[in-house]
Amino acid sequence: MEELTLFKSNGEPGLDAVSPSEGSRASFVLLRLLSDALDRAATDIHVESEGPGVKVRYRVDGFLRPVADYDLELGRRLISCVKVICDMDITKKSRFQDGSFLGKRGDEEVDFRVSVIQEVGGDKMVVRILQRKMHEGVIESLGLNDDLIATMRGFTRRSQGTLIVAGPTGVGKTTTLYALLQEVDRTRRNVVSIEDPVEYHLPLMTQIHVNPKVGMSFAAALRSVLRQDPNILMIGEIRDAETAEIALQSALTGHLILTTTHAKDAIGAIFRLSELNIPPYQLVTTVNLILAQRLARKLCERCKKPLPVKKKYFATLGFPAPATDTVYRAGGCPECDDTGYRGRVGVFELLQMNDPLRDAILRKAPESELQALQASGPYPRLVHDAMKKVEQGVLSMEEVSRVLV
Repeated sequence: MEELTLFKSNGEPGLDAVSPSEGSRASFVLLRLLSDALDRAATDIHVESEGPGVKVRYRVDGFLRPVADYDLELGRRLISCVKVICDMDITKKSRFQDGSFLGKRGDEEVDFRVSVIQEVGGDKMVVRILQRKMHEGVIESLGLNDDLIATMRGFTRRSQGTLIVAGPTGVGKTTTLYALLQEVDRTRRNVVSIEDPVEYHLPLMTQIHVNPKVGMSFAAALRSVLRQDPNILMIGEIRDAETAEIALQSALTGHLILTTTHAKDAIGAIFRLSELNIPPYQLVTTVNLILAQRLARKLCERCKKPLPVKKKYFATLGFPAPATDTVYRAGGCPECDDTGYRGRVGVFELLQMNDPLRDAILRKAPESELQALQASGPYPRLVHDAMKKVEQGVLSMEEVSRVLV
């Protein structure tokens, strides 16, 4: 495995900026932690005071795992080391500081986004790990079935319309959009993304990082980008009424829009847009597809254990019984750090706009009626997609209950 090299956000060497007073041991520990986090596919590193020392935890597959404990002095030097690389003021005792730095290991480039907050016991630091490169063939690895992939690929060939990916924070909505953008001919089409922050880097694509501090909000960036002759616009998140209005109006005037919103499911995204004062007539004429998703931990293939199906058990949970006689539960082995799980996979549902659904939205039908119309459509609901993965031995029922209930 090649060594990890750190750089400041401006490209200058990172650790060269650390003064000898911060100690070479802190630099060594930092490189070891970052490399280990990358090896374990961690998404975040938490460094926080705990009693007389400092505790380090990684977030892996959505859960925090303790990995190391250091004395208070080393912990302080470790945080100061990161602050220097991020060009933060190490003497400043304000409650919040944000920064970033870069890492390179072989051909792998990584963005590290840093947040430091002052708490009672001292500084707490969280480092978010973002892979700069979106690897090819991602859409096939997300967990989408073949019908969903075909439908969404068909959408990317359109000249106008809107695709919304809905779900809570941290379920991979942006990853799904980028997987789709890899399917687009970016040589012949002008593709622009507006994000906070930019999570992946794709060639032949204009990527804009919003910065409300200088007046560059999603809405302001979107207005400016529309003067740049875009064909496809990826908007990181619809957060407010102004952004929603401009985005859907853009879809009406000949642009292809890919965006996300926070909603519990596909039908919930419709009501979320209504809350943002989008009139029903505009919603039904501009929104084509709504994909809702969750992320669930996959069972470790090495240690998962068979479990006979008891239909009463599934009825108690409120889930349909699987069509198999055996499902699987988590075990525990060194391969998965004794968690029983390794990696994550998406659970999806797709809502495709059609005439009955448009009519129901226009007359402001209740959620139950919209859900009934969705259930009569060709695509499985979240719960049915999850249960299919239970039948395949990919997910446990405990994990399905955790992410869907």
